Amino acid sequence: MSCDGRKRRIWQIGLLSLPVLGLLAWLFLTPLLLEWAAAFPRCPVKELTGLLCPACGNTHCVMAMLKLDLLTALRANLFLPCLGVFLLAGYVELVMCAFGRPVRLLPRRPAFYWCALGFFLLYWILRNFPAFDFLRL
Repeated sequence: MSCDGRKRRIWQIGLLSLPVLGLLAWLFLTPLLLEWAAAFPRCPVKELTGLLCPACGNTHCVMAMLKLDLLTALRANLFLPCLGVFLLAGYVELVMCAFGRPVRLLPRRPAFYWCALGFFLLYWILRNFPAFDFLRL
């Protein structure tokens, strides 16, 4: 096996070990994180103004995702679950490329990312209006 072959094999093993490490981290750290959640500070923007900042709901979202409650996570803050799906697609692309079978799961055009940014900006603003209470936790 050549040096390039060894590097490729190490790269492949490293990529395949990430889900195992993630699962172990989830199993062992979830109880600890759920216990610590009560000690996390409240959002100063919400405390002072009553308005939700873009990060409001992230703690609830992460706690719900740790409990595998995706609907509650989506209701708490839409950004993190969408980011998770995006990162998962990027990871699958990377693994497939490492094994010599490249696939394209993520959009390559900048217009998609500009539209996504616009969507999240609109989401972060609209959830502060009473007519859009269904977007709040």
